[in-house]
Amino acid sequence: MRYLAVFDFDFTVIEDDSDRYIVKSLSESLYAKMKDHQKKMQFTELCDMMVGELHKLGNNPDDLKKTLRTIPFNPAMYDIMKLLQENNAEIIVISDANTIYIDEISDQYQIKQFISHVITNPAHFDDDGRLHIRKRCEKHDCLNGCAVNICKGVELLEYINSKGSPYDRLIYVGDGTNDFCPSTKLGPNDYVFPRKDFPFSRKIKDEQYRNEITARINEWESADELLSLLRNLL
Repeated sequence: MRYLAVFDFDFTVIEDDSDRYIVKSLSESLYAKMKDHQKKMQFTELCDMMVGELHKLGNNPDDLKKTLRTIPFNPAMYDIMKLLQENNAEIIVISDANTIYIDEISDQYQIKQFISHVITNPAHFDDDGRLHIRKRCEKHDCLNGCAVNICKGVELLEYINSKGSPYDRLIYVGDGTNDFCPSTKLGPNDYVFPRKDFPFSRKIKDEQYRNEITARINEWESADELLSLLRNLL
């Protein structure tokens, strides 16, 4: 049996939101500004503006990287990825975070070795040490609640097609409303794991949305619980 295991990142692989965590950790006043602008700006553009402000405050790439490496992480997530790899699963991440954050955090918690591919917003440091975060795409036609800069459903299907569809079963793990769309692309032999009491699980409490998912649904509260569920599945 060949599996494809797809993970969201923020509040799924890690225990916080990386975009907000880095701002809050380095400047409380800037974090207050971020919250104030949340409903006024597209989120990726807001995050780029915030890291620009952090740079103006004197924060260099090492400051950002050191902060990212302190983000909360449940060690059971390492065990989950190890278990999946041992059971012939390819692991990918589809996230609305960015390449720098995911790379640094994955390296810190030694899970990079398990992840074959990351689909997210591109980011880079310029020659002055200022981080730039860009959108994965400018727009798309998805009506399933995806962020305007990334349709996770399209990204998932494109990835599977690029591999020639070699997977017998799909596993999707996420917490946010933008994890609903890719979950609708799974079939009745696949598995969806929404994080309990997070927006994704609340959304599919509505029968209208739940009926759009044909995969088997199992909620999880902590990485420890998810590990137990996957052990029983695999």
